Amino acid sequence: MGKEERMEEIWENLQHKEFKKLSKQHPSMPMTTLHQLSCDYAQKNYVAVYDAEIYGKYLDMYGCTQLDMEDMLDEDMPCMLAMSILSDAQHVMSYDQEQARQFINRAKYVIRHMNRPTLDTLTPTTTN
Repeated sequence: MGKEERMEEIWENLQHKEFKKLSKQHPSMPMTTLHQLSCDYAQKNYVAVYDAEIYGKYLDMYGCTQLDMEDMLDEDMPCMLAMSILSDAQHVMSYDQEQARQFINRAKYVIRHMNRPTLDTLTPTTTN
């Protein structure tokens, strides 16, 4: 499931839950008003819920936040960084397998993003 689909699902869940809550609290309120209020609530909160979900996934998978992971990519020698992270994983493997798993995931993240071209490094191609 892509980001857009997940955000849409979160929005729909928030809207539905808020609609149910409001309809119990205000049984005489018109359905259109309840619907509008629940949509407003979902609109205000779905990004925060999605961001919290992503934050939790990064903490579980890597042991740090998405911002921390992106900051690691600014290193001058990403290959050395990946090897250093793998050394850390070897060190903790005997006593903390969860942390070792997170270190290995960090190294894979660095390796995956090592040689990714950016707009600065792309050269235009010409055809005759």
